[in-house]
Amino acid sequence: AQLIKERNDELERLDKLEKDRVMRKHAKDIGKVFDYEDDNFTIVVPKCYKDFQKERDEQHNCVVTYYERAVKAELIILFIRKKENIKHSFCTVEIRKEGTKFKIWQNRSAYNKDAPPEAVKFLNKAVSEAQKKVDKLLEARIQVAV
Repeated sequence: AQLIKERNDELERLDKLEKDRVMRKHAKDIGKVFDYEDDNFTIVVPKCYKDFQKERDEQHNCVVTYYERAVKAELIILFIRKKENIKHSFCTVEIRKEGTKFKIWQNRSAYNKDAPPEAVKFLNKAVSEAQKKVDKLLEARIQVAV
């Protein structure tokens, strides 16, 4: 029984490593689109399972349950950070794509409370800027295709 448990633990560890490799690639791509900050806030893109765990622990939310879906690129998870304390969690965000458009699904502060108005305003602007980048890329691809 101990050997089976150790083998299963090793398989789980290897699976998590592979998923983190995929997540790091997604994070790099997402970071290019959601590279946004203002005077007070910045966007941080989680890169691995531990980032999701840390956010869960600081925010007291269930973001870690979204990890698998983020790895599969079914949704985008972002963290809003105050620039004065970038290592400390402020808001957790879920973005989904509807066709080629981004939609803010959730923007929550600690204990799943609504994000403060300044974080809502910041995120709306960040998503708007990200959408412009994606639209420009799509337009360029269409022009090349015709």
